[in-house]
Amino acid sequence: MRIKTILVIMAMLAIFASITGGYFYYHSLKKSSIELEKRRVSSQAMFIKGRLSSYLMQNIRVAGTLAGISQVRQYFRNPNIQSLASVNDILDHFQQSLDVNVCYLMNHLGITIASSNRMAPDSFVGHNYGFRPYFRQAMEGNPTIYMALGITSGLRGIYYSHPVRNFSQSETIGAVVIKASVKSIENEICNNAEGIVLVSDPNGIIFMSSRPEWLYHTLWKPGPENIKQLRKTRQFGSGPWEWTGLEIKGTHLAKDKTGGQYVFYHPEMENFPGWSLVYLVELPRLIERAFNPINRSIAYIVEILSGLVVISIIYLYRRGSHELSLKMQAEDEIRENEQWLYQIIQGNSIATMVMDRNHKITHWNTAMEKLTGILATRLIGKTDQWKAFYDYPRPILADLVLDGADDAEIVAHYGDRISRSTVVPGAYEGEAYFPNLNGRSQWLFFTAASLKDVKGHPVGCIETVQNVTEAKEAEEALRNSEKQLRFFSSELLIKLEKERKRISRELHDSIGQMLNFTLMNIGNISRNITTDSIEDIRESLDSLKPVIRKTIDEIRRICADLRPAIIDELGLKAAIEYLCERFSDTYTSVNLEHRIRIDEKNIPKTLNITIFRVVQEGLNNIGKHSRADHAFVILEDKNAGVELEIGDNGSGFNESVSASSTQKGSGIGLASMKERTEYAGGQFRIVSTPGKGTVLHAKWSI
Repeated sequence: MRIKTILVIMAMLAIFASITGGYFYYHSLKKSSIELEKRRVSSQAMFIKGRLSSYLMQNIRVAGTLAGISQVRQYFRNPNIQSLASVNDILDHFQQSLDVNVCYLMNHLGITIASSNRMAPDSFVGHNYGFRPYFRQAMEGNPTIYMALGITSGLRGIYYSHPVRNFSQSETIGAVVIKASVKSIENEICNNAEGIVLVSDPNGIIFMSSRPEWLYHTLWKPGPENIKQLRKTRQFGSGPWEWTGLEIKGTHLAKDKTGGQYVFYHPEMENFPGWSLVYLVELPRLIERAFNPINRSIAYIVEILSGLVVISIIYLYRRGSHELSLKMQAEDEIRENEQWLYQIIQGNSIATMVMDRNHKITHWNTAMEKLTGILATRLIGKTDQWKAFYDYPRPILADLVLDGADDAEIVAHYGDRISRSTVVPGAYEGEAYFPNLNGRSQWLFFTAASLKDVKGHPVGCIETVQNVTEAKEAEEALRNSEKQLRFFSSELLIKLEKERKRISRELHDSIGQMLNFTLMNIGNISRNITTDSIEDIRESLDSLKPVIRKTIDEIRRICADLRPAIIDELGLKAAIEYLCERFSDTYTSVNLEHRIRIDEKNIPKTLNITIFRVVQEGLNNIGKHSRADHAFVILEDKNAGVELEIGDNGSGFNESVSASSTQKGSGIGLASMKERTEYAGGQFRIVSTPGKGTVLHAKWSI
């Protein structure tokens, strides 16, 4: 055989081998691409199912919160017009805040007794929905999520029911129900889906659909028992429930009545037994998507394969299969890593958010939702994260770090409370005050650090936020306490010095003079003892007796002021009555009433002097400052303790001048009474109105 023929045959064999290898490679690539597309569709179905489950579960805890409100439970216990008005306000507030259809209450018979749609033509009030499973489950003590067509409204809804228990938690007395719109959830999960999204109940009735004409159709051909069960429950109206025409034709393959073929996935929803998500993608569309990349490169591949030897073709085939396997493995790893990252962030008890390089929010965990009051669904994929913290557009710390802002720019936004992190290079940390965050003022400590790829380029940023309000308030309280302590220490020293001066003056002015007078008389008697008669001496000595008695009384009075012996000798009741008598003798223009009803055996001796001093200081303030013509003192055993009230109808004062104020002119008397009361374990408060008098309340537990 000639060499030319041999070469032609070898060339033909090479071409045949190339074509054969190219054919097998093409079909292998086709199969792999279709399988890859199926996996992608399966991932989409699981992602949609996860989003749907998240949306469906978001209001069940809120229903529990509503069921636990004391006004709601009180209304079940004692329904009246006043409590109904309060309950209606609460239902309206929850309905508007959650943006749901209606919130209502059902008594133990299943009759609606209050509803946020009470003024609507299709009001639920007075209707009996006791046959509904969500009501029966709630009365058995189980929170329930139920999807059905409304009997009264004729609208699809998701019913979140929760049992309402009495105050002792021993009995279920009714149910709270929140009905949310299906339409908003349907739009969220269906609008961006590549294929057809359906949600069906255990009987196969389509309750949500991206294809409206299939609503309330049966997914698969129903049996007589299915139809009978549907009519009995009235869950989806009275029918008829037509069949969509879908039939299963293989693993993940279905066919409709027009002959259209679909790849379908039918995952059940974990928290809703029997309910499932059905995700349909047209098979021709899936094949076209898988083949487009192949068709674009097939011409080049054929030209290359026709010029290569059999060994090259085999090599390319093996190489392609290997790379495809690596690609699939890499995609699986990426999905797995994303899932891990999501679980780590979501399970973190510290409020955490993550944004990508375009400042779009990618993660907003549950702790962040609780801190800010904004659900993740409102911010994921958006760039208006400032709404969670501020009333106007401005960058948050993560935005500045992601943009590589310098220290001066960051300080310009946050002041000197921000600094570079000592732990994470390039990160920042600080704290700031937010006067209206989630409806209340809060101090927040926050950190932000950029996320970088393997080359060190920023690809995103993570920020954590912690509520440190309690710590800041504790610091402020400590500073105030130290300031107040210094003030009272100074006042105490001043008062002690004044007391020493007063005692010194009284000893000098009264006792000293009387003793001098006595000494002078004794001197006179001594000088005249030889000339005067016994009777004259006796008269002189008798004239000294009143002076000596007065001196003794004065000494007793000073001792009583320093330490009232009457408490130790006669008890607290007698001591306070003594104070009231002294007050009435001193301030005759004030009519003082007093009522002392205590069992002194129950009052600790250490508390007696505290109560005595508070009454003493209170009466002293009334006499010196109140300009009152009527006052009262009441001391009684009450509520397992002792309660004291001292009041007058005098000039009063502004309550903003509190008993604990350390400002000049606030009155050390009020402050000392408060301090004495609280040091003895009691509670002290002042109620005063200018021109209408003042009442001091003190209470000690025994």
